[in-house]
Amino acid sequence: MLKFLFSLCILFSFRYSSGQEGKAAEVINRYLDAAGGKNILKTIQTKKTVYSGEVYGRKIRFEIFQSSQGFYHQNFSLDGIERKIIFDGKHGRNETEEYFIDMNSEEDEFLKTRSSIFIETACDTLDIQTEYLGKGKRGEESCSIICFRINDKFYINSWYSDSTGLKVYEEMAVPTPGGVIIQKIEYYDYRKYKGVNIPHTVEVLTGNREIKLLLKNVIFNLTLD
Repeated sequence: MLKFLFSLCILFSFRYSSGQEGKAAEVINRYLDAAGGKNILKTIQTKKTVYSGEVYGRKIRFEIFQSSQGFYHQNFSLDGIERKIIFDGKHGRNETEEYFIDMNSEEDEFLKTRSSIFIETACDTLDIQTEYLGKGKRGEESCSIICFRINDKFYINSWYSDSTGLKVYEEMAVPTPGGVIIQKIEYYDYRKYKGVNIPHTVEVLTGNREIKLLLKNVIFNLTLD
């Protein structure tokens, strides 16, 4: 259970042919247009989202702050007991009221990707390789699949709807104290907030444990306290 909860708190160098690079860029650009358009997205310097849900019958709440400057802060509450993840752009740590644990270098590298408001716009600055993996289906929906490879261990495979262009599913290799785990995330119920499409329902599956999170609030360009 601890590994599962930790994985909730976190969320090969290849050379590709020009055809693969072109197709990946095409899918990514279509997503950015569907999400709100590059002109709107580039004005977002920070994003705060608040999600809530239940796991094992216990109430959970996530407050996530992301910054274009590379900062990532997350407050995670389980039945009122809080844990924080704080990443300053270089190093991260877990905090509770009683202790803190520094992240290792692999966890730091992964957290860089979570600090990006839209990973699709941060590949160059984060040195992430992209690859078009082909087509797949989520239910009856045809999707295009892009791999965002962070290094030889960690990656994010994102599925984008061919009908809407929006991201509907992700599989990611996540570092935890117990080793690498595969986390699966479904995105539903997109609605616009200030011109940007935001998923209002997120389902996270780690192993055989599933959690549904509902969006409670989102704020753009908020200064972190």
